[in-house]
Formats: sequence, structure tokens, C-alpha cells
Amino acid sequence: MNDYVEMNDILEIMSRNYYQVWVSENGDANHTPVGFGSGFMYMHNGHLYYVTADHVVNANNEKFKLRADKDYVANIPTNKIVKGDIQPLAEQIYFNINKADGIESFKVEGDGSIRDEGPVDFYYRNIDEHLHTPFYTQGLQFSANDVRYGGLQKTLLTEENIEINIDPTHTFSIFGMTGCDIKGYTVIGSMMIHQGMTFVENKYGQYCLVADKTDEHLLLKDWAGLSGAAVYDECTGKVVGMVIQYSEFYNYCWVLPIRGIVNFIDIDITNIK
Repeated sequence: MNDYVEMNDILEIMSRNYYQVWVSENGDANHTPVGFGSGFMYMHNGHLYYVTADHVVNANNEKFKLRADKDYVANIPTNKIVKGDIQPLAEQIYFNINKADGIESFKVEGDGSIRDEGPVDFYYRNIDEHLHTPFYTQGLQFSANDVRYGGLQKTLLTEENIEINIDPTHTFSIFGMTGCDIKGYTVIGSMMIHQGMTFVENKYGQYCLVADKTDEHLLLKDWAGLSGAAVYDECTGKVVGMVIQYSEFYNYCWVLPIRGIVNFIDIDITNIK
């Protein structure tokens, strides 16, 4: 890949790798949302994983270490429209999130190594059964007459489009949907793109990025629903990590490095028969 990728190409890459998720309570036949988040699909050694932040799929938990004593269901829309009795509906896939799932007893070091101390706000699920399920993008509306990238088949992240070592001199982008609601099985909301974020430090096994704003603070409405979203290097178009937290007061965004995520998945693959 070239040293620099055009921003229009980055937008297409981000939209095709973005997988919205909403969470409903287990047993709710209507799959009523109790929370929204973001995520991505990662294909590794022949296995497909859905990756997001732990607090996204264990809903109603501001502190993921203190989970509610209940199970949830993760719902991921395919954005393939099918005919409904009253209005068009979009297909979805879904899977149960057991309250015991996730990673609570490990910490990722700055070098990507793992040690048995402290929790990680990270959730992954093997979904090989959906390996051949097609997913499609929703259009990005830049103006009344400018809607792009809608209806494209989504793609999967692989080792070829992740960046294990972050370059602190580069800038970074985050893409996802905020202000979400459900219409049929279609998620509606505002597509949000945070561009030009810069690297601050690597601390507690996480990257700290700062928004390119000098006089404004990060606003909740601009970030609610972006937990679990992939973070992209604007120079290479590759993923360097996943959003797990942000600060409205200091313009900081905390990112779990992709190398730690891959290490966890490597451990899981050894257990797949």
C-alpha cells in the first residue's frame, strides 16, 4: 500500500468494515434495543470473529467490571432489505451473550503481551456459521444530492489490513453511527466521522488519542454508540485498535491496540476443534 491513502478511500474502507450492533434482553422476541454500539469482523486463520467493546454487549453497565446478572442478545443488521407485511425490513443475525462471556481477568501490555491482572473492556465471538452471510453498507449522506458508498458488500478485516505497531507521527480516524434507533430491523442514526486525531501516549496497555479540537470538548452525542469501533491510520488505511472509552472533558479517546485483540483471538483459536 502507498504511504498515504486518499481520504475518500479511507471513508469507503471504514464504511465497508463497520458493523453496527444493538443489544436486546434475552427472551425478548421483538429484540427491543437496550443499547447500541459498534464493532468489526475479523477473519483470522480461517475463523470469523465479531469484535466489540465488552460494555457494549453487556448492556446497562457503565463499568464493565460490574456486570448485570442477566444475559443479552447481540443483533447485527445485514442491511439486506426484505419484504415485510407493513414496511420493508432488513435482515439481521443475532447470538446470545452469556453474562459469563468476555475477558475479565487479563491485561494487555503496551507491547501486546498479556498478563493475568485486571480486566479488559473487550469482547469477541466466533461466528463461523455466518462466514458466508452477506452484509451491506448504508449510504453516507454528505449533502442532499451526495450520498456515497450505500449498498456495497461489506468486507472483513484480516492480517493484511491491520497495523500491529502504531506510528505516533500519523493521524487517525474513527467512523460509526450515533444517535441510534430501530426502524424495522434497520438501524437509523447519524454517521459520524472523527478525523485528524493525534497520538498522545501508550498508557496502561492502551493508546490515548486526542481530538483535533482546541476550543471544543468532545460531545457525548458525537460519541455515544462508537464504543467498539475500529480506529484507522489515515496514512495507511489500516486498523490500529478499537475505541473503548472517551472523555468529554479532555478530548481524549482510549483505544485498545489491535495487537492485543489479535493475541486474545490467537488463544481462542487454539481451543476451536
